[in-house]
Amino acid sequence: MLSWKLRKFVITKNKRRTTIMARMASEQKLGFYPTPEKEMQWILKRVTAEADTPVNVLDPCAGEGRAMELIQQHLQQKGADVTSYGVEIEESRARQADISIDHLLHCSYEEMVSTERGFSLLYLNPPFQDNDQERMEKTFLRDLTMDRMGANGLFIFNLPQPVLKDCADLLARRFDNIRVYRFTDDNYDQYQQVIVYGTRQKGGIITKDKQMRQEMIKTRLETTAEKGKHAVKPLDTDDTHEVQYIVEEPSAPLLTFRSNKVTVQDIQATMTGEEGQEIEERLARAMPDLEYQDENVQLTPAMPLKTAHIATAIASGVLPEQMGADHLLVGVTKRVKEEKQQINDKTGKEEKVVTTRPKSLIRIFSDRGIFNLK
Repeated sequence: MLSWKLRKFVITKNKRRTTIMARMASEQKLGFYPTPEKEMQWILKRVTAEADTPVNVLDPCAGEGRAMELIQQHLQQKGADVTSYGVEIEESRARQADISIDHLLHCSYEEMVSTERGFSLLYLNPPFQDNDQERMEKTFLRDLTMDRMGANGLFIFNLPQPVLKDCADLLARRFDNIRVYRFTDDNYDQYQQVIVYGTRQKGGIITKDKQMRQEMIKTRLETTAEKGKHAVKPLDTDDTHEVQYIVEEPSAPLLTFRSNKVTVQDIQATMTGEEGQEIEERLARAMPDLEYQDENVQLTPAMPLKTAHIATAIASGVLPEQMGADHLLVGVTKRVKEEKQQINDKTGKEEKVVTTRPKSLIRIFSDRGIFNLK
């Protein structure tokens, strides 16, 4: 049973139970699609490192940490000295990832603060969905590959093949040695995912020849995005003896890796010893009626929460997605267009005005179907 009464819902087009349950894991948080372990193993067959090389590897969409765990184990088997880093916004997944990843931040990637050029490898499996003006895959690509890796840092990008067209320009301008493979036949048809390998370009003057090469690479990637399954080699292609990407030592030592999100625990950690006691005494003098809230006491909102409030809380990771044994809840925010006719004050003519506004809803995945709670 659902955890609250459904007042109004819309049942979407009926789908087979297998399709619904397969998508539950992928859409439960902002379109996150965990990489199948079989595909991850094929991805890593083209990745190597020299013995005793210190490397820092990052997964900014870490999920439960399995992909990063496999990357670290693979490079350690090659003899590298590997330190793993991850970022995960959803609380339950962050707790799980923290078990296997050396340094895990429970926050969004925008709240991550790290040393520039401090990572040797970045594995990016971003949310798969539209985000207002552009695809989220492109947003994550732009924000996370600006300065996280130094020259020759290895980038591995997991995304749907059609979205490769949206990302082609950025990939061509930032990376060299680009190769594209698709998932194997066992997993490709479900989500049409491809893997892009590339090494971070060195800075410097962009010559005319370099611009021409970048334009050619962009065109090739855009064409690959549109041609479909049979235009791309699968990951299990027998070329791993020829294609090897070497993970190198980062360009700069990683001195900083933290979240700029301030939590209650962060505040409590600073209020220890004499300094903390002094702060408490000053607060007591300034506010004699001050009472500290017991963290085990659950506060009740003054007014009942609306669906939009709950949807936002789920999407932000504050509330858990799993609220029952047989269903998942997803907070979804969409941009809704509204059109209206109004008189232009300057011309006196009637004209159409189009505006957009955010609209939040809760999407429920269960074996009985997909429901939107408005």
